[in-house]
This record gives sequence, C-alpha cells and structure tokens, in this order.
Amino acid sequence: MTNPDYSGYLESVYPGTTWETKRLTGGVVNSTHRATKLSGDAGPTSLVLKHAHPYVESAGPMLHFSTGRQAVEAAILRLWDRGGLLFDSRQTGPAWNTPRLLRHDYGKESVLKISDSNQEASILLLSDLGRLVNIVDFIKAAAKDSSIASADQVSKLGHNTGSIMALVHSPETAQKIQADPQTYEKLSQSVSTNIVWEFAVFPIKNRIKDHYNAENLYNATVEEYKNPKYTYRPALSFGDFHPGSILLADPALEVNLTPILVDWEFGSAKGRGVNGDIAQFLSSMRCEIIDAKDDLVLHQLLLLYVEGFCSAYRDAAQLRVKRDPQDSNLQLLRSTFSLHGRENINLAHDIYQASSRSKEMVDAGVWFLERAGDSAEHFVSDPNWGELHKECHGLLQSLFFLE
Repeated sequence: MTNPDYSGYLESVYPGTTWETKRLTGGVVNSTHRATKLSGDAGPTSLVLKHAHPYVESAGPMLHFSTGRQAVEAAILRLWDRGGLLFDSRQTGPAWNTPRLLRHDYGKESVLKISDSNQEASILLLSDLGRLVNIVDFIKAAAKDSSIASADQVSKLGHNTGSIMALVHSPETAQKIQADPQTYEKLSQSVSTNIVWEFAVFPIKNRIKDHYNAENLYNATVEEYKNPKYTYRPALSFGDFHPGSILLADPALEVNLTPILVDWEFGSAKGRGVNGDIAQFLSSMRCEIIDAKDDLVLHQLLLLYVEGFCSAYRDAAQLRVKRDPQDSNLQLLRSTFSLHGRENINLAHDIYQASSRSKEMVDAGVWFLERAGDSAEHFVSDPNWGELHKECHGLLQSLFFLE
C-alpha cells in the first residue's frame, strides 16, 4: 500500500501551494499529521490533517470504525466555534481552546486525491495550535521543574478544567443542542458501540476471573453498559475522555496554562457526563497517582490537580445525592463507580502492565465494581454504604454533594 499523498490533496484544496507533512505521534483512531506550507499564498502557514480510514488506525482493517466519526467531531467543533450554538456559553467560565475546523471532506481516496484507492476516507483540516503535551505530561514536567507551574497553578489548572467539563456536561448545553434538530440528530447516532464493547467491556471477564464474585461483577458491568437499570440525564460527552483529551502548550517551548480540548469523534449529545467522561478520566488519573507513589512531588501534584478538578466540577454541576435508591443522582453516583472500576482494570492491563503497582490498580477497580454492585439498592445497603468512606482520596464522591 502506497503512502497517502496528503500534499497533493492540500494542493487541490489550496491552489498554487506546495506542502510537506509529518505524522504526529499519539493517533490511535486516526492518522494525524502536521502540514507546513512551503510555497504559495492560499491557506494557513500550517495546519493539522486528520485522516480517518474506515477502521481504527492502530488496529488495522480488521476493526471497522465508520468514517462518520469525523462528521461528529466536525459538528462539535462548529458548536464551540465563533458563531456556533455554544460559543457564548464558553465565554462564561475559565478560558479554553479547541482546534478550529478549517474543512471537512469525505469520499473515496481517489476522489480526494490522496491515493488511487476506492476505499472510503474522511479528512479533517484543523488549525495548528503548535506543539502540545497532554495534561499528565505537563504535570510530570512541572514536577521536575517548578518554574513551569507551581503547586497552586497546577491546582488552579485542575479547577479550571473541572469547571470547563461541568459546562460541557451541563443541562443547559444539552438543551441548546436539542433545540437544533439537525445538529441533535447528527450527534445522537453512536458510531462506537461495538468498539467500546470489544475493548472496554468484554475484556473485563478475563481480567477479573481470579477475583471473588467475578462472574456477578462482570454481569453487572455488562448490564450497566448494554441495558442499564436506570435512566441517566443525557449530556454532551466526549465518549472517550482521557489525559490526551486535555492538551497544553509544550512547556519546553512556552508556558501557557490555557487548556485545549481535543478529539471529539466519540462524542454524543446523548452521552454520559460524570458517569462517563469523568469516571473514565479519573481512572487514568487514579492509575497515574498510584504509579507515582514513589515520587512524592509528582504524586502530590497529580493529587492537587485532581482534587481541584473534582471540587470545581462538583460546585458547578451541583449534583446532590440522597441515600435513596430512587434518587436519580444516587443512581448516577453508582454508575460512576461502575465505569470507573471497569476502566481502572482496563488501564492496568492495557497501559500500566509494566508498572510494579498494576495489581494495585486492578484491585482498586474491583473495589469500585463491588461497591457499585448490580443495583442502587445494593449501593445504599448498610454494609456497602459503610465501605464508601474507604475510597482512596474520596475522588468520585467529591464530585457530588452527599446529603
């Protein structure tokens, strides 16, 4: 298979120009490149090109994934951009950025002029926001060099991103999208259900098989994903929210504490907020915190960031929990425990397998699955409720007001 001719594609988009492209690291779902203009006047001096094949990039053709995922990302980026439905909303809180959508093309590769193939493809052209690092790598850099960010600044960064995510998940945001039927319909179609099942739900069965009550925990995990007992309020969600979703300028070049939110292709207008995006993100952060126990400075900075994130999310979201199995926010808290436990286990196997503390991560995940159980009635039962105070650092509970 020949390499795609991205330069030829860009020259067709911006006549009279020439380009060079360089692949960026970190692209799991798409093939992502930085394009730099060599000559000509049309178009920006540089941009980011995301090429979606009809499969997951890192897995290859055996794992189908609709190129329609980029239509989802394009729609969400338009919402947040100047003139979009959500642009005014983002002016009300801490500053943050998203890439600006420059263009979205889709069709056969031969028609797009990237190859002679008739394979379907989708290409997003996005504004180039420079060399970036994810939030964990930024905190690791600050742990080594306090001139990059002080402890107070890291805490404030956590507070700001927690506030931003509460805005993303807010009922007001969901209502604005619902008021635009065309956008709402586009963002209501799930393109990732099978992938989540294959990579995040089904593997749990084997990964906890040696634990007590493993079959019941797995069955409850499957039910929570495929056929949940409870109805959760819909939220605009990333659908795959992790440290790579929050980027900052590379501190080796400049220090800029304005976060950039990226990669919305799993997004949904009917997604899960605190019990989806936030539960998953905090799984990544919990694993990082566990892995950093031997590095006191890094461990403390990670905790400061996450504690700021959780407290700001709680204050903005105002999710108040009553110890009542019929309480919708109690059901939401239980669901948050379930997904958080699942993702702790998956991350321990997929990302942190070489860590000396990977078993501790798995055990933490199982603990959350045990607390979530198979129902809200189990969650509020005296023995189980009494165990909740043992949650390490109390992170999930700090997202809610427990009454």
